[in-house]
Amino acid sequence: MVDRFLITVGIAIAAFLFIWLGKRINTRDEEEASMQGNKEARVDDYTDLCCHPAVRPLIWVKDVQGFSWLCDNDVNPSQDFRSQECWRCDEIAFPAGGR
Repeated sequence: MVDRFLITVGIAIAAFLFIWLGKRINTRDEEEASMQGNKEARVDDYTDLCCHPAVRPLIWVKDVQGFSWLCDNDVNPSQDFRSQECWRCDEIAFPAGGR
C-alpha cells in the first residue's frame, strides 16, 4: 500500500515537472535577466497548470542563492527550506536534470 502511494506521488511530481518545465524553458532567460538584482526568495504557484489537484500540494520555490526547491504548499519562504522538509531540485534525479 505504501509503495503504491509513493509511486503515485512520484508520478504526480514527474507529471507536474514535465508540464512546468515545458512551459518554463522558453521564458527562463527573460526571467533570469529581469531577476539579476533581485535577491529575495520567490514562490510560484503552478497548481492551475494541472487538470486535477495534486495528492500532496507542492510548490516550486527559488531561494536567494538561486537553488530551486520543491516544498509543501504552506512553506514559509523566509525560513530555511531544508528545515521545512523541502527537496532541493539539483539533489533529485529528474529526467530533465533538475536545476
